[in-house]
Amino acid sequence: MDSQFAIARGETPRVLIADADADTRSLYRRTLHAAGCDVLEAADGRDALAKALSRTPSLVVTEALLPFIDGYALCALLRHDSATRAVPILMVTAETRPIELARAKHAGADVVLVKPAAAGLLLNEMRRLLMQANDLRGRSRAIREQVAAQLKKAADLIERSAAHHRSLARRHERYVTTTPPFPPPPLACPVCRIPLRYEESHIGGVRTYQTEQWDRFSCTALCGTFEYRHRTRKLRKAT
Repeated sequence: MDSQFAIARGETPRVLIADADADTRSLYRRTLHAAGCDVLEAADGRDALAKALSRTPSLVVTEALLPFIDGYALCALLRHDSATRAVPILMVTAETRPIELARAKHAGADVVLVKPAAAGLLLNEMRRLLMQANDLRGRSRAIREQVAAQLKKAADLIERSAAHHRSLARRHERYVTTTPPFPPPPLACPVCRIPLRYEESHIGGVRTYQTEQWDRFSCTALCGTFEYRHRTRKLRKAT
């Protein structure tokens, strides 16, 4: 295989030739086969479109004037399909007027050659388009791999963080004690102003490092029971 036409290791370039003239297709086919390419042939634009969509080519070489669907419409259709949008297109035309050459470019052709195009020029342009497409694919692949790696790293960090919090939640104990982490403060009954009697503390909260403490008191004058919350430093009557 001609290494200049090899677009990837182990991958053979597939070139679609769309031309109504059988002799022209035969010339292209022999030249491309000698360069190590697979060749798809189409004698009209309708057949070329069907083959391009079913077997995505590495490159499309089309004549401007084709039966059923001309080369301009073929370019536009290929550019509007996600499967062939990035496939390079080389158009060959007998038109020399600038307006027609601009029309071919506007339709989506990457390169426009005017007949009769020298075989060497044609081969060089095909080779350049294949190499350019391969380079773009390589960069796109590298970007996709980089993004995928970053997303995986982010997902791993999120999962580790979630697992850490789940572990903390499982280890966190909620309990009642008379020896709480924070000593109960001396408090007076809000009704009769007699000092309250400490009874117990409730230790709760969501996580170990966010523990909350409620101290339970009772009034010896039978005004009721009260709770003191350390986080808010408020005393309220227990329900």
